[in-house]
Amino acid sequence: MPGDNRWESASWELGLKTEPFYFTLKLENETGENCSVAVDNITMRDCFPDYLPAYHYCTFDENSTCGWHSGPYTNQSKLTWLMNRGPTPSKNTGPWADHTSQTDKGYYMYIEADTEVPKGRNPHAQLDSRLFLPPPLDSQNHSGGTVGPYGLCQVTFAYHKYGFDAYKLSLSAVFPCSDKQPKVLWVDNMYMWKNNVWKMQRVNLTEINEPFRLRFTAVKSLNDGHLADFALDDIALSPACFGRVISATRRYYADYHQFLTNQDLAGNLKEQCRLLNDMLNHTYKFNNCGAQGFRGPTESMCNMLYTYSLNKVKVTNGIQTWTVSQAGQYSITALGASGGSGAKSVGESNGAYVHGKFNLSKGQKIHILVGQKGWNSCSQIGFGDVNEICKGEESSENATYLAISGGGGGGGGATYVFLGELGTDDLTPLLIAGGGGGLGYNMTKPDSMVMGGWDPDHGSGESGYSYPSGAGGGGGWYGHADGLLPQAGKGVLYSAHPGQGGVACPAAKQQGWYSSGGFGGGGGGCFTGGGGGGYTGGNSSHENNVLGFINGRGGTSYIDPKAVDAAMERGI
Repeated sequence: MPGDNRWESASWELGLKTEPFYFTLKLENETGENCSVAVDNITMRDCFPDYLPAYHYCTFDENSTCGWHSGPYTNQSKLTWLMNRGPTPSKNTGPWADHTSQTDKGYYMYIEADTEVPKGRNPHAQLDSRLFLPPPLDSQNHSGGTVGPYGLCQVTFAYHKYGFDAYKLSLSAVFPCSDKQPKVLWVDNMYMWKNNVWKMQRVNLTEINEPFRLRFTAVKSLNDGHLADFALDDIALSPACFGRVISATRRYYADYHQFLTNQDLAGNLKEQCRLLNDMLNHTYKFNNCGAQGFRGPTESMCNMLYTYSLNKVKVTNGIQTWTVSQAGQYSITALGASGGSGAKSVGESNGAYVHGKFNLSKGQKIHILVGQKGWNSCSQIGFGDVNEICKGEESSENATYLAISGGGGGGGGATYVFLGELGTDDLTPLLIAGGGGGLGYNMTKPDSMVMGGWDPDHGSGESGYSYPSGAGGGGGWYGHADGLLPQAGKGVLYSAHPGQGGVACPAAKQQGWYSSGGFGGGGGGCFTGGGGGGYTGGNSSHENNVLGFINGRGGTSYIDPKAVDAAMERGI
């Protein structure tokens, strides 16, 4: 505003950001007159999720090291990592400000190269993190395999390496609880005496299957010169390292392990290793083993995926059976799968979350049917006019007929955890997390009833309603006669194909739509969406047009009354 020679404050809500991003401030001078603009005190508030441990990210501000400390070699070399703000003491080396705020008020860690290194000692210094549990296996992308739902486990950090004698900075994973050799993750051994700037680096954490620390090692040139400062700031581990995923609609994906507090790790190294190894050796994670669609995984698929884990399962018709190796109380978390999107639909349909603790006996067999996502109606492009609709290019007179025939998404499969003998009626559910309903064609806003577990009453245990000429209902625990329709999701009991998802309705399939329901009882789509699997399956519409409800209903959830610390949330 012309004439206002004063500071103004402004704030904006960023909303969800799932990819790296940056800000751009743009000045537009509409008057053409000479002017000046200044910007100061740019901060981000409440931008770091509270469902991650506090130690996942460290700016070193508020004079805190977040558990980072000097490594074991420091006492021999006499070089040590120090906390600092503003310029470093020695000239022609080091940063002038921290990376977080780019001011002399923020803190960072650095090495002062003026320190004399005892004769015969290697001129380097180590900075070690606290102990971490290994990341989930499918966040580490072993041998170039498929990345799991978490994404990749990565560490990001800002580093400043400047001065004629600044030789090498490296990052390694070290394993103090065993004799395993450190694993070098990243090295910068380029002399950087011309680059007096902070640099950002992102490093994947791979092939880590035991408790570990991260270790930064800075090495001066062998002539022990003094023109070499190293600095670190803004060190962060991604949510994938803790079995978390940032989603537009939910704030957790799986309970990989509980977060360890500083008090948990207050003992000596031997006690810390005992605690972490005890947690690690009794943590089991089961997933769909890479299977997609209306059928579950095979045993060979699960054997391949679980190669690096403690999971040893037998697979029957897609249902995984795990044998309890040690008696005790087990904390079990299950998540239902999402429903598929319809052509031109907007939004998401998420499965439910359920959790409980159960006393299990050694040798007891636990059956796990992991729900799979319902197919999006355009995920497998058909032919002709269907292809045009999915690309938004429909021009044919036949397009309207094809849309009425199909275009709805398949229902999401429920996740079932149960006891008993497979192939018999003597089965007892422990936990069931309802799957989300499929979204209908051209649906602009999902309603709450499309979410898995939307109804707090778990219901009768029957399968959802299937419209004979429309979408399939979701499979329930018991199932019923509608399960004979090909688009209907199948129940767990009283079914020749327990938990199998329904295929697209006959009219849609004939026209080239392939929106099947997910394994776990998801109903196949038609013009309307399929119902989600659950304890009670979600209904499909009683019509196959806009006169009925368009989206399939989500399946209900269930927790055995004997469970301790039970918790249940619908998809959000």
